Amino acid sequence: MADEELQSAAAQFFAAHPEFRRAMSESKIFPKIRDQARLKVDGEESYIIMGDTLGEEEDLYLEALIRGAARQGDLNRALFEELDDYLKNMIRRRV
Repeated sequence: MADEELQSAAAQFFAAHPEFRRAMSESKIFPKIRDQARLKVDGEESYIIMGDTLGEEEDLYLEALIRGAARQGDLNRALFEELDDYLKNMIRRRV
C-alpha cells in the first residue's frame, strides 16, 4: 500500500499545498479551536472532527476552514478570515 493511501485527505492536501501548514502554525485562532476539540486517550492526542469523528490536527484545521467559508459569526469564520485571498479561494473551491 502506498504512503498516500495511508494519509488522510487533509494530510494529502497539506502535502500538495504546504502554505496551509504555515498558515496553521501562524494562526491566532486555531489554538482555540484545537483546544476545544482535543481528546487524549492512552497518551495519544486526537481531535474531534465534525462532532463524532476523530482525526489529526490537519483534519481539524481543514474542516474548520471549510466550515468557516460557509458561515458567519464563529471561530471557524474567524479562522477562515485569517487567510489571504489566494488561500481563501482554494478553500472555497473545496466547499
